[in-house]
Amino acid sequence: MWEKMTMRGEQFFVKASFLEIYNEQLRDLLNGASGILHARWNAKNGFFVEDLMVVECTSIQDLVAVLHEGIKNRHQGSHELNKDSSRSHSILTVYLISQSESKEDNHVYKKYGKISFVDLAGSERLKESQSEGIMAKETGQ
Repeated sequence: MWEKMTMRGEQFFVKASFLEIYNEQLRDLLNGASGILHARWNAKNGFFVEDLMVVECTSIQDLVAVLHEGIKNRHQGSHELNKDSSRSHSILTVYLISQSESKEDNHVYKKYGKISFVDLAGSERLKESQSEGIMAKETGQ
């Protein structure tokens, strides 16, 4: 991806964020010290998560490191049906920004895009999974 982007003669920037929704609370998977985050809306940005860490990725290795860090920090548990069960929903968002300068008017133009990868936690069949207490609460029961 990085090679193709630089071949077009434009400047490209890639950024990423990784967020978890656990028991209806938002957490930054890249900044454990941030505590509970809040979803907001304004006319300029639309919906966004306030104080969510967004990191610049200058290589595919940087992006993979973001993925690994977020997975490491997710709420996980095990039960009778699944040894490694994610206990939360998560959203990895990759932001793409291209910047080019017009030769006609020397104006800098930017294009923005983003793609979100969403992993939804499953709601187990409580009887078969033998989930109790906190794990039962995590399923929404």
